[in-house]
Amino acid sequence: MQKLPPRCKCGGAMKYDVVPFKEPIPSDIMERAEDEALKCDLMLICGTSAVVYPFAALHPGC
Repeated sequence: MQKLPPRCKCGGAMKYDVVPFKEPIPSDIMERAEDEALKCDLMLICGTSAVVYPFAALHPGC
């Protein structure tokens, strides 16, 4: 039986490409998201209520 959570070779818990509630968003990820949001002509947001900040305020026109 597999141990949960999955572990890296170093023994630390493996993290997925998601940010759980109450965990900070890495600043480099947030900066890139802000830059890309300002450049886009169309933003499709699926599977979310879009009420959780800071991502809820990514684009002032939304």
